[in-house]
Amino acid sequence: MPVTIEIPTAFRRFTEGAPKVDCSAATIADALNELTSRYPDLSRHVRDDQGQIRQFLNVYLMKKISDSSAANPAP
Repeated sequence: MPVTIEIPTAFRRFTEGAPKVDCSAATIADALNELTSRYPDLSRHVRDDQGQIRQFLNVYLMKKISDSSAANPAP
């Protein structure tokens, strides 16, 4: 499914200044994986040392906020 990820101003230095990044993903985790593989320097700002979404990161899905647990599936 086509997905547009809006990049906060503070993170745009890691996306070559892009305010939005288009990708194709079925889940939030897939979208973030594609984003961080395309822009590896962004990864450490999005994920912690265990690969989980950082707690301060807000994820919006279809205008509703989703906490990081939506992108961090239980093991």
